Amino acid sequence: GIDANTLVAKYVQETEIEIDDAVLRGERQIRENACNMCHRPFAVGRAGSPDLTLALSVRSTEYCRDAVLNSRGSMPAYDFLTPGQIDDIMACLEWMNRNRRELGVFYSVGENGNVFNWAAVPWFEY
Repeated sequence: GIDANTLVAKYVQETEIEIDDAVLRGERQIRENACNMCHRPFAVGRAGSPDLTLALSVRSTEYCRDAVLNSRGSMPAYDFLTPGQIDDIMACLEWMNRNRRELGVFYSVGENGNVFNWAAVPWFEY
């Protein structure tokens, strides 16, 4: 099954909203391919890596797909991913972009009432 200790999956599990399985598979691909080494949620990551929850608000799906497959800047090529895996990653990026506000609100306050510092939270490790 899908590991529920991820940004989208935990949100979906706790809010019980309906979501396309492709989004959860995409999140798993993002985690398994170590995107967290550079990208951070709600913050600029290492070497200026973009926040993946905003990726499709500033770039097209085609641009992001090309960046994953062929490399952009300091990002390596992930040309070993299948077209289906890339489609799932794009589905996740699209979903996070559309639901960024809800994700931010959901994760901004901890159980003790303290507000999170998103820049200090490792990608998909919350």
